[in-house]
Amino acid sequence: MQALLTLCFLSVLFATGTSLQCEVCNNKLSGKCSTSTWQTCGAGEDTCIIAVTKESIRGVQDEFIVKGCGSSSLCNVSIVELKMHNEFIQRTSRVCCVGEACRTASPQWPQINEKRNGRRCSGCYNLFSKQCFRNVVDCTGVETKCVGYIEELKIGSVSFELLRKGCATETFCTELQGKTPTFVGVRGEVTVLICSSASSLMSTTLGSARLFLSTLTGLLMMKLLMALPLC
Repeated sequence: MQALLTLCFLSVLFATGTSLQCEVCNNKLSGKCSTSTWQTCGAGEDTCIIAVTKESIRGVQDEFIVKGCGSSSLCNVSIVELKMHNEFIQRTSRVCCVGEACRTASPQWPQINEKRNGRRCSGCYNLFSKQCFRNVVDCTGVETKCVGYIEELKIGSVSFELLRKGCATETFCTELQGKTPTFVGVRGEVTVLICSSASSLMSTTLGSARLFLSTLTGLLMMKLLMALPLC
């Protein structure tokens, strides 16, 4: 029903030549928009998007909200996720709307699959530095990608960099690689980005086992050669 109303509204807009307008808010420090403006959407932006990001750092919750114009192609996936540590998780939920529907629209939070999926990534979260200690993260649910990126963030007159690595959903990687990082929980400009498939626990274990066996074989060969009599 909502999709039909949205289609009708867009048809009226195009028929009358009226451009779509959306409320714009980018509150990086709060889950509410204290101030906002209205913006006329550009080419390829056919819907309004409301995205809410929740961060959990060792039990401490944080939340911020972003509103603006966007492409309806982003409406296909409502939840994107990044896990930088087994105790540091970031999730973004979003909803698409047009016109009056945006006044009451609110992102939904479906039940998250917390079950480990057998994949692992190197995790990291660091401020003011591009280096951090290695941390292995157990991926859960639909987190099938390993991501690493540097984000330049400016709040007021203060600028700093964030280094983030961890397990992520495929959508998170796809949208960071494109031109729509605004609605996946990124607060600044992404300057460096690496996305790859997360390795399975089995392959990681086998790799370690092969390395161990190779090292052991080398040591045994050296011992055998040392024990042979010289000609």
